[in-house]
Amino acid sequence: MGIHRRRTSEHSSGRERTRRRLSRSWRLQKVGGVVLLLLFRAAAWGDGLACGEEREPRPAAQPTRTTPDWIDRLQIYGMLPSFPEAAHDLGVTVNGIWAGIGGTDPVLPHTEHAPLVRLKYGDDARAFAGDLHAAGLRVAGAVNGLEGMLSLRELEPNLDEMACRFADGSVARVGDGMALMCTNNPAWVQWEIERGKRAIDTGADVVLVDTPMSSSFVSGFLKAGWCDHCLQTFERHLTDRFTAEELRDSFGLDGFERASVVARLAPLQVVRPMAESPHVRDDSDARLFHQFILAQEEASFATRRELFESLKEHAAVTDRAVAFTTNAADLGSQNPGGHWIRGVMFADLVDFFAYELTVDELGLTGRPLTPLPRGKWVAFHRLATAIHGRPSPAVIHAGNMGELLQATMTKGQNLNGWMETLAAEATAAGGSFVVYQIGVPIAETLLRLRCWDGVARHNRFVLEQRRLFEGLQRSGAEVAMLFLFNERGRTIPAVFPSYIGLAQGFTETHHAFDVIFGGDGHYVSDRLTAEDLGRYRTLIVPSPVDPTDNQQQLLRQFVEKGGTVVCLEPQRLGLDAEGAEEFAEEGAWWTRRSRRGAGRVVVMAGEVTATEIGDVGTRFFRTYTDECRDEIGRMAADLGLRPLVVSSADGRAGATLAVFPWHFPEKRMVVHVVNYDVDEQGFVRPSEPVELQVPRVPWLGAEPRVTLSGRDTSTHPLEVLMQEETYRIALPSFRSAVTIELTPR
Repeated sequence: MGIHRRRTSEHSSGRERTRRRLSRSWRLQKVGGVVLLLLFRAAAWGDGLACGEEREPRPAAQPTRTTPDWIDRLQIYGMLPSFPEAAHDLGVTVNGIWAGIGGTDPVLPHTEHAPLVRLKYGDDARAFAGDLHAAGLRVAGAVNGLEGMLSLRELEPNLDEMACRFADGSVARVGDGMALMCTNNPAWVQWEIERGKRAIDTGADVVLVDTPMSSSFVSGFLKAGWCDHCLQTFERHLTDRFTAEELRDSFGLDGFERASVVARLAPLQVVRPMAESPHVRDDSDARLFHQFILAQEEASFATRRELFESLKEHAAVTDRAVAFTTNAADLGSQNPGGHWIRGVMFADLVDFFAYELTVDELGLTGRPLTPLPRGKWVAFHRLATAIHGRPSPAVIHAGNMGELLQATMTKGQNLNGWMETLAAEATAAGGSFVVYQIGVPIAETLLRLRCWDGVARHNRFVLEQRRLFEGLQRSGAEVAMLFLFNERGRTIPAVFPSYIGLAQGFTETHHAFDVIFGGDGHYVSDRLTAEDLGRYRTLIVPSPVDPTDNQQQLLRQFVEKGGTVVCLEPQRLGLDAEGAEEFAEEGAWWTRRSRRGAGRVVVMAGEVTATEIGDVGTRFFRTYTDECRDEIGRMAADLGLRPLVVSSADGRAGATLAVFPWHFPEKRMVVHVVNYDVDEQGFVRPSEPVELQVPRVPWLGAEPRVTLSGRDTSTHPLEVLMQEETYRIALPSFRSAVTIELTPR
């Protein structure tokens, strides 16, 4: 961008200092915090004190947080809290993950969402939490990240004083007058901390912080970010990083005159086509805007870290085992016009994600839900599970629920098949599904009958057969997709469309795969190890990539020891060709491949630009054509994979089925099959009978016992045909989802 940083040691960049602070923070967290580190050093150095030298008094050890073990088991989440009997009826185990969002209490549901609950309990949140616990349910508490809802004014008359501002100085408001709060304002951050502590003290088992992107979110297309606190943060960001000469030459700044800065940057908040976005321009205004967004993102991360650390410390001091989560919409794949709605960057601050989903192929917001079979959520479930190693619940985006509510209330539409399929997909793919039931009597009844009835029956089946849906989800496949979180997707619509398209394409062509996650080494620690990669023969690395040194080294070692890496940007991964290259014919999914050590590197067709990725995964996600799907099927075949569904002569039998195998070595193999064939009326068409071919494993023996079960299917044995490398299983027709279990005899 033509920006020259100061290079003297006394003026090292503020960003590098931030990296070092974050790195130190993560290291200290790994060993239990500053206090434990000091105690360790005191013990190690104790015998080396000079004679007569006084020891400093050792600080008392602080309690460490206990992470509850229930988050590693499959849970069924309700969106809003309800009476215990209503939660049980829906098969819910965590009663209201959005808890008291929008209300005056962090645990009690807002009166507009559940008037009968508030009528019974009033403001007695402890009584409500006690009744939920007595019924065996988990209790949630919610902290508003940036939404200053009108109902909070009853609690905080001076709410506007903690809100952000538009460019004209007015309070930033949206919708019905909800204020957008400023997480650069210490008073608001303290309000959040106190609300979270109140939830913990009331008895919450999990605390959700909503919309963690906070000030970085409102500074994008919401057109706020101009309050005194935001501008102070921005001014400090610039003076920490750049000399006066750099500010003048690169940004056209002679000093920091607020009115001038706002006048220059506010017009750039307008959403434009990505090619016209300020995020892809290189002029003084665009460069200044880049720094403004960066300043807000770093500040938002810092205040979210402060918030979570304060709440975790409070949970430890009060001896409460509390889980922490956040709502990262679409896991950060929304980026209208380059205004990235961040999500995954907060992964290390929470125990799991509880996130809203829309899944738009252009990364836009406010679009209608994509109908099935295209509107699969499988790529997100697989990624969220890979990030934290445990199930993460996904919910229909709040902006879409009004549309669905209207469809059931005024049009009489039945959405049971659609919703049940999403729920079945979630549990089959290692995630969880959130029931978005509201507690307003008339709407509650219609929604229950027309939207959640099938979900409730599926949930009860899952809870009765929990052993089939719990545990570390490894498919037994020899191929994995390595998702490397990084900054480069900001101006690519949907941020990581290659991963989404490839994951969906492999699912639709019935090929098993795993997902591995690698952090950026900045916001999210890079935990990638050789053991993570060593389970696989082939790694697919979707673009865009910006790997850490560790990730590059591990990938080089993986290839040189005999593995295959499939990617679009081998140079960025440190996998330049070392020997003779072979080139593909025109129209193939790959362009060239070469040997490296004992392994090989296969380069996919397409290129990465500032605003697009050209590989088959991205094209499938954008267009959803049969041609792209077939191309992904050929890709899987070329990599030596067999489809899990044996197709009929026309190649289309089972086209709407997805198969999810899970391996539990020495115990059982579980194969979940989901039918996405939902018609326009919301009913699921019965599937065609198909034959599955599942790779054989030695620990199942020569003749495993095979049983079929499902929500509408009584458990019964299935015939299995043994072949040299596979088990062939005839799968009869079914509606929503079934599960096949293979166990040793």
